[in-house]
Amino acid sequence: MNRTLAGETIGVLGLARSGEAAARLALAHGAGVYASDAGDTPAARAAAERVRQAGGDAEVGRHDVRRLAGCSRIVLSPGIPPTAPILQEPALAAVPRVGELEFAWRLLGVPTIAITGTNGKTTVTALAAHLLRAAGIDAAEGGNIGTALSEIALRDPSPAWAVV
Repeated sequence: MNRTLAGETIGVLGLARSGEAAARLALAHGAGVYASDAGDTPAARAAAERVRQAGGDAEVGRHDVRRLAGCSRIVLSPGIPPTAPILQEPALAAVPRVGELEFAWRLLGVPTIAITGTNGKTTVTALAAHLLRAAGIDAAEGGNIGTALSEIALRDPSPAWAVV
């Protein structure tokens, strides 16, 4: 982890697996964090508590526009569409937004194979990671197939390669 976010405040929308991991990743890189989830479920409350225990601020059941407007950027969990009502707020128009995958990839800083397409992504991702490991290369697969890339980026040491 050689990149720093010191002095930044990162907003994270969505507290499922990827959002929680993104919040913890931002904290690990020295940022302040405000994370929120519009849902008020037991899982969201538990994730918010883990973010708080890691040193961030988190709430469920709402998004605080004022807090988000003060962030240096907003990280969107995969479940947050660009058309989400919170993102239409005029106060947030100037705040840069990034998806969790890109946010984690930039901080991970290792060669990455990214698989796209309509069919077969999960299979090809798992196969590519398997082939790298069979060749003696430390590789981790993640993204929307189980392990958030932010979770992989929190590993110490980082894998030599990522496949998403």
